[in-house]
Amino acid sequence: MDINKSWMSIRNRLSTQFRSGAKALAERSKAFINDQVTAESEDEGDEIHDLMADIARVSGP
Repeated sequence: MDINKSWMSIRNRLSTQFRSGAKALAERSKAFINDQVTAESEDEGDEIHDLMADIARVSGP
């Protein structure tokens, strides 16, 4: 998805177009960060699950 950067060259920072562009950038950035955090959390969960499985195998019944 391409990002419309035309709002960045607007000098009037109070204009509706500038504020809409800045808001869209902030929302896209927030979504990206949330996706990264979620992916990292899922990876860590898998590692913990694997570690617990290894401990269970070594400990035995």
